[in-house]
Amino acid sequence: MLLLLGWTIFSGKNNKNINLLWLLALQDMDELDSWTWGGMRLAFLYEQLSLTSDSFVVSCGGYMTLLVGCTLANFSNIIPRIDDDAYNTTVSPLVSQWKPPRDFSNPGHYRAAIDSLDHSHVTWRPYETRRHITPFEDICWYSRWIMASSDRMVRHLAERVLRQYGYVQTIPRAPIDIELNAADDVAQALTEFALHVLSHQHRDHPVPDNQLWAH
Repeated sequence: MLLLLGWTIFSGKNNKNINLLWLLALQDMDELDSWTWGGMRLAFLYEQLSLTSDSFVVSCGGYMTLLVGCTLANFSNIIPRIDDDAYNTTVSPLVSQWKPPRDFSNPGHYRAAIDSLDHSHVTWRPYETRRHITPFEDICWYSRWIMASSDRMVRHLAERVLRQYGYVQTIPRAPIDIELNAADDVAQALTEFALHVLSHQHRDHPVPDNQLWAH
Protein backbone atom coordinates (compact mmCIF):
# COMPACT_ATOMS: atom_id res chain seq x y z
CA MET A 1 0.00 0.00 0.00
CA LEU A 2 2.81 2.39 0.84
CA LEU A 3 4.43 1.63 -2.51
CA LEU A 4 1.15 2.33 -4.32
CA LEU A 5 0.64 5.65 -2.57
CA GLY A 6 4.15 7.03 -2.36
CA TRP A 7 5.69 5.69 -5.56
CA THR A 8 2.76 5.51 -7.97
CA ILE A 9 -0.17 7.78 -7.19
CA PHE A 10 1.79 10.48 -5.33
CA SER A 11 5.25 9.90 -6.77
CA GLY A 12 7.91 12.60 -6.64
CA LYS A 13 9.96 13.87 -9.57
CA ASN A 14 12.95 11.59 -8.97
CA ASN A 15 10.77 8.52 -8.29
CA LYS A 16 13.45 7.19 -5.93
CA ASN A 17 12.10 8.09 -2.51
CA ILE A 18 8.78 7.59 -0.76
CA ASN A 19 7.48 10.27 1.60
CA LEU A 20 6.69 8.49 4.85
CA LEU A 21 3.85 10.89 5.59
CA TRP A 22 1.66 8.43 3.65
CA LEU A 23 2.04 6.05 6.57
CA LEU A 24 -0.39 8.35 8.38
CA ALA A 25 -3.03 7.50 5.80
CA LEU A 26 -2.54 3.80 6.55
CA GLN A 27 -2.93 4.02 10.31
CA ASP A 28 -6.59 3.05 10.13
CA MET A 29 -7.27 0.79 7.15
CA ASP A 30 -11.01 0.92 7.82
CA GLU A 31 -10.99 4.64 6.98
CA LEU A 32 -9.30 4.31 3.59
CA ASP A 33 -12.52 4.14 1.61
CA SER A 34 -13.73 7.43 3.14
CA TRP A 35 -10.82 9.47 1.74
CA THR A 36 -11.25 11.44 -1.50
CA TRP A 37 -8.38 9.72 -3.27
CA GLY A 38 -9.45 10.89 -6.72
CA GLY A 39 -9.46 14.55 -5.73
CA MET A 40 -6.16 14.28 -3.87
CA ARG A 41 -4.29 12.59 -6.70
CA LEU A 42 -5.68 15.13 -9.19
CA ALA A 43 -4.67 18.06 -6.99
CA PHE A 44 -1.22 16.53 -6.50
CA LEU A 45 -0.80 16.02 -10.25
CA TYR A 46 -1.88 19.61 -10.98
CA GLU A 47 0.73 20.90 -8.57
CA GLN A 48 3.43 18.77 -10.20
CA LEU A 49 2.42 20.05 -13.65
CA SER A 50 2.58 23.59 -12.32
CA LEU A 51 6.14 22.99 -11.09
CA THR A 52 7.21 21.71 -14.53
CA SER A 53 6.27 25.06 -16.08
CA ASP A 54 9.60 26.37 -14.75
CA SER A 55 12.35 25.96 -17.33
CA PHE A 56 14.83 24.47 -14.83
CA VAL A 57 12.50 21.54 -13.96
CA VAL A 58 13.31 18.55 -16.18
CA SER A 59 10.88 15.91 -14.86
CA CYS A 60 7.34 15.66 -13.54
CA GLY A 61 5.95 13.85 -10.53
CA GLY A 62 2.42 12.63 -9.98
CA TYR A 63 0.27 9.82 -11.34
CA MET A 64 1.24 9.62 -15.02
CA THR A 65 -1.50 7.09 -15.81
CA LEU A 66 -4.03 9.73 -14.74
CA LEU A 67 -2.37 12.33 -16.96
CA VAL A 68 -2.42 9.98 -19.97
CA GLY A 69 -6.07 9.14 -19.27
CA CYS A 70 -7.08 12.80 -19.05
CA THR A 71 -5.24 13.56 -22.29
CA LEU A 72 -6.89 10.64 -24.10
CA ALA A 73 -10.34 11.68 -22.88
CA ASN A 74 -10.04 15.40 -23.64
CA PHE A 75 -7.78 15.66 -26.71
CA SER A 76 -8.17 13.57 -29.84
CA ASN A 77 -4.88 14.43 -31.53
CA ILE A 78 -2.12 14.47 -28.91
CA ILE A 79 -1.65 10.78 -28.04
CA PRO A 80 -1.91 8.20 -30.83
CA ARG A 81 -4.48 5.60 -29.90
CA ILE A 82 -5.88 2.27 -31.05
CA ASP A 83 -9.53 1.38 -30.39
CA ASP A 84 -10.00 -1.52 -27.98
CA ASP A 85 -12.52 -3.96 -29.46
CA ALA A 86 -13.13 -5.46 -26.02
CA TYR A 87 -14.32 -2.16 -24.56
CA ASN A 88 -17.61 -2.45 -22.64
CA THR A 89 -19.52 0.85 -22.52
CA THR A 90 -21.50 -0.30 -19.48
CA VAL A 91 -18.78 -1.22 -17.01
CA SER A 92 -15.39 -0.23 -18.47
CA PRO A 93 -13.69 3.08 -17.54
CA LEU A 94 -14.04 5.72 -20.24
CA VAL A 95 -10.38 5.86 -21.24
CA SER A 96 -10.01 2.09 -21.51
CA GLN A 97 -11.67 2.27 -24.92
CA TRP A 98 -8.29 3.31 -26.34
CA LYS A 99 -4.87 1.70 -26.22
CA PRO A 100 -1.89 4.04 -26.54
CA PRO A 101 0.95 2.47 -28.55
CA ARG A 102 3.73 1.01 -26.41
CA ASP A 103 7.08 2.77 -26.19
CA PHE A 104 5.90 5.68 -28.34
CA SER A 105 8.28 8.58 -27.81
CA ASN A 106 8.40 11.31 -30.41
CA PRO A 107 8.79 14.85 -29.02
CA GLY A 108 8.26 16.27 -32.51
CA HIS A 109 4.82 14.66 -32.69
CA TYR A 110 3.71 16.16 -29.36
CA ARG A 111 4.98 19.63 -30.21
CA ALA A 112 3.25 19.59 -33.58
CA ALA A 113 0.01 18.23 -32.09
CA ILE A 114 -0.12 20.91 -29.40
CA ASP A 115 0.78 23.69 -31.86
CA SER A 116 -2.00 22.59 -34.24
CA LEU A 117 -4.61 22.16 -31.51
CA ASP A 118 -8.00 23.72 -32.24
CA HIS A 119 -11.59 23.36 -31.02
CA SER A 120 -12.24 20.27 -33.15
CA HIS A 121 -9.60 18.35 -31.17
CA VAL A 122 -11.05 19.13 -27.73
CA THR A 123 -13.74 17.14 -25.92
CA TRP A 124 -14.81 19.52 -23.17
CA ARG A 125 -17.11 17.15 -21.31
CA PRO A 126 -16.07 13.58 -22.07
CA TYR A 127 -18.03 12.08 -19.18
CA GLU A 128 -21.45 13.53 -20.01
CA THR A 129 -22.51 10.27 -21.65
CA ARG A 130 -21.72 8.39 -18.42
CA ARG A 131 -23.73 10.42 -15.92
CA HIS A 132 -25.98 7.40 -15.35
CA ILE A 133 -22.89 5.69 -13.90
CA THR A 134 -21.29 8.63 -12.10
CA PRO A 135 -23.74 11.51 -11.52
CA PHE A 136 -22.42 15.06 -11.38
CA GLU A 137 -22.04 16.20 -7.77
CA ASP A 138 -22.38 19.77 -6.51
CA ILE A 139 -19.07 19.51 -4.66
CA CYS A 140 -17.42 19.88 -8.08
CA TRP A 141 -18.46 23.56 -7.93
CA TYR A 142 -16.42 24.01 -4.75
CA SER A 143 -14.11 27.01 -5.23
CA ARG A 144 -11.52 27.44 -2.52
CA TRP A 145 -8.40 25.77 -1.12
CA ILE A 146 -8.23 22.00 -0.69
CA MET A 147 -5.76 19.74 1.09
CA ALA A 148 -3.44 17.76 -1.18
CA SER A 149 -1.68 16.22 1.83
CA SER A 150 -1.24 16.88 5.52
CA ASP A 151 1.04 19.85 4.83
CA ARG A 152 0.16 20.86 1.26
CA MET A 153 -2.77 22.99 0.10
CA VAL A 154 -3.72 23.84 -3.48
CA ARG A 155 -6.42 25.96 -5.07
CA HIS A 156 -9.52 24.33 -6.53
CA LEU A 157 -11.12 27.13 -8.57
CA ALA A 158 -14.09 25.99 -10.60
CA GLU A 159 -14.56 29.43 -12.16
CA ARG A 160 -11.32 29.01 -14.12
CA VAL A 161 -12.56 25.91 -15.99
CA LEU A 162 -16.22 26.80 -16.65
CA ARG A 163 -15.99 25.43 -20.18
CA GLN A 164 -15.41 21.96 -18.76
CA TYR A 165 -18.69 22.29 -16.88
CA GLY A 166 -20.60 23.28 -20.03
CA TYR A 167 -20.66 27.02 -19.28
CA VAL A 168 -19.32 30.00 -21.20
CA GLN A 169 -15.89 30.88 -19.81
CA THR A 170 -15.80 34.34 -18.26
CA ILE A 171 -12.89 36.26 -16.76
CA PRO A 172 -12.29 34.68 -13.32
CA ARG A 173 -11.03 36.33 -10.19
CA ALA A 174 -7.29 36.37 -9.66
CA PRO A 175 -5.98 33.32 -7.75
CA ILE A 176 -4.21 35.60 -5.29
CA ASP A 177 -7.61 36.99 -4.26
CA ILE A 178 -8.39 33.73 -2.46
CA GLU A 179 -7.02 34.11 1.04
CA LEU A 180 -4.97 31.17 2.30
CA ASN A 181 -6.34 29.78 5.55
CA ALA A 182 -4.84 27.48 8.13
CA ALA A 183 -5.00 23.76 7.39
CA ASP A 184 -7.76 23.17 9.97
CA ASP A 185 -9.89 25.92 8.40
CA VAL A 186 -9.37 24.48 4.91
CA ALA A 187 -10.45 21.04 6.08
CA GLN A 188 -13.49 22.52 7.85
CA ALA A 189 -14.50 24.50 4.76
CA LEU A 190 -14.48 21.36 2.66
CA THR A 191 -16.82 19.61 5.08
CA GLU A 192 -19.14 22.59 4.61
CA PHE A 193 -18.58 22.74 0.85
CA ALA A 194 -22.17 23.81 0.11
CA LEU A 195 -21.31 27.22 1.59
CA HIS A 196 -18.39 27.65 -0.82
CA VAL A 197 -19.64 26.45 -4.19
CA LEU A 198 -19.67 28.78 -7.17
CA SER A 199 -22.94 30.71 -7.27
CA HIS A 200 -25.27 30.57 -10.27
CA GLN A 201 -24.44 34.22 -10.91
CA HIS A 202 -20.73 33.45 -11.23
CA ARG A 203 -21.39 30.43 -13.43
CA ASP A 204 -23.00 32.79 -15.96
CA HIS A 205 -24.84 30.78 -18.65
CA PRO A 206 -24.46 27.39 -20.38
CA VAL A 207 -22.91 27.05 -23.81
CA PRO A 208 -25.72 26.78 -26.42
CA ASP A 209 -26.09 23.27 -27.82
CA ASN A 210 -25.56 24.53 -31.38
CA GLN A 211 -22.38 26.43 -30.48
CA LEU A 212 -20.33 23.91 -28.52
CA TRP A 213 -17.08 25.21 -29.98
CA ALA A 214 -17.78 28.93 -29.95
CA HIS A 215 -16.74 29.95 -26.43
